Amino acid sequence: MAETLKISSTRVRTLIWLFFIGGSGTVPFASLYYKRLFANGNGDSAIGIITLLLTLQPLFSIFSNPFAGYLADRFKIENRMLVVCALATALGASLIGLPGLLPALYLSSYQKIILIALGIIILGLFSGPIFPIINAETFELISRYRLPEGSYGLYRIHGSLSWIVFTSLIGISLALTDFLPLIYIFYTISFVILALVALTGVKQKVKPVKLPLSYLKKDWRFRRFIIFNFIYSFSLYGSLFFTGYLLNDEHINFLFIGLAFAISALLEIPIMLFTPGITLKWGNRFLVLSGTLIMTLKLLCLGLAALKNWSWLIFPIMLIHGLGFSLQFMGSMNIINNLAHPSLRATYLNLYSTLGVNIPWALGVIFFGWIIGLCGSTVMMLIASAFCVLSLIYFIIFMPPSVLRHTNTDQTPAGLI
Repeated sequence: MAETLKISSTRVRTLIWLFFIGGSGTVPFASLYYKRLFANGNGDSAIGIITLLLTLQPLFSIFSNPFAGYLADRFKIENRMLVVCALATALGASLIGLPGLLPALYLSSYQKIILIALGIIILGLFSGPIFPIINAETFELISRYRLPEGSYGLYRIHGSLSWIVFTSLIGISLALTDFLPLIYIFYTISFVILALVALTGVKQKVKPVKLPLSYLKKDWRFRRFIIFNFIYSFSLYGSLFFTGYLLNDEHINFLFIGLAFAISALLEIPIMLFTPGITLKWGNRFLVLSGTLIMTLKLLCLGLAALKNWSWLIFPIMLIHGLGFSLQFMGSMNIINNLAHPSLRATYLNLYSTLGVNIPWALGVIFFGWIIGLCGSTVMMLIASAFCVLSLIYFIIFMPPSVLRHTNTDQTPAGLI
């Protein structure tokens, strides 16, 4: 049993490492890639086009994530789906990077938009289910071997390590080469390798199981929690994809942008490493509340630092991002796992990803892109912090401890609240 756990754990950690390599380039630098690609003769960028392109990808997950979650639970084909989704994601990333690789002489702006839009549509349909399926497999592993609640952090920590290493590496590479399409080369290669790793977990037999969908329909606690995450993600992810844009506006170069995003994950490591003990002592509700409060302060301070031209504050502000994000995320993932029926983990996680992250992410990008065009990136950050406060108020009012006194059929209530 110990040997089987070791092999399965190594495989899951490898999948998490590879998944975060892709995001380590695109999250900090995708908006800058588009900014340069669609700059006019005066050097000004079309913020409307950039906003549209950043919005398309999460919107298409509306169609794929719920379907993927259902298939993964119904037929237990998580790894087959990971193979297909990862290869399609690699194809989409290569199409997005292609206009940056080809000389501008050969592609008009219209042709660039067509290629990028096609790549984003493919990414939107196939990249969305990947991380929820990896998470579902992780929680299944934790449940199967009866590991303590909060053990998810011991796996998710490898995402933070991957993020730190590769945001730094990509930032250094861009500083040396000034070649922004490099972010999509990293992205493509990482997901091709991810598909190969997922292939090792494919089983020959497919055994469909009956799903207790009535459990999901009656789960009003989950619906309330999704609303909270909708507001929070609107603020966090909508502004996160423009953080590199703000730093660039402050004349911070690629190297320091990469390092700033790397630093943002440093404090995730101790939180995730000690999540089992923290969860047992303080509970998931405390994790979510404290994490959301810290993220509110982070957004507010980032906006104020830009407003006052205090560029030297960027690094300590980004450092607290990791603290707030990890606390909120660990508490949220534990709550979702506790609420989910054990036969519906992939479905719950994909619905959370779609309704609690991707749709508000898309709407947040639209809204904050509009704010940038109207008032600038500094005001955008200040408004994002206000929405984070709104999510905090909602959680306090509508998610009291009594609401979270609920577990699924194979979990114990310890540490839930």
